[in-house]
Amino acid sequence: MNKKRSGILPKKVIEFIKGGRCAVMATEDKDGRPFTAIMSWLVAKDEKTIYLAVMKGSQALANIVERKAISLEVLGDNIIYCVRGDGRVVGGEMKSTPMPTAKVEMKVSEVRDHSAPGVLFKGPTYSFAKGKEHRAVVEKAIFDELYE
Repeated sequence: MNKKRSGILPKKVIEFIKGGRCAVMATEDKDGRPFTAIMSWLVAKDEKTIYLAVMKGSQALANIVERKAISLEVLGDNIIYCVRGDGRVVGGEMKSTPMPTAKVEMKVSEVRDHSAPGVLFKGPTYSFAKGKEHRAVVEKAIFDELYE
């Protein structure tokens, strides 16, 4: 098997996207053009399933509902993976999010390792500004709800 491409998430990616990480999500709009959005509310349930919290009324959610196809570029320190699959809205509106949000289940169909030998990649990170540390508690509740 080509170690650069498979149909399941490697353990290091599952461990990496347990909440509080960023990925770039791409969907396809009605004209066939790519539409990207940064995602930080996502968790890997297992090697074939990722859950995402996607804002209701957003172009990203409309694209997922209409065309299902999702591609994620998962970026971390020495982690560069493209994850492709189909998404669908599961359950009702999420309760833990500060705005109306849908829980999207992504079934993984393809995983590509985009790393290159000898290249040390530094992934994006985020933190909360002084006075906004309480958002970490909100995020934990969101990640817990995504795992349900």
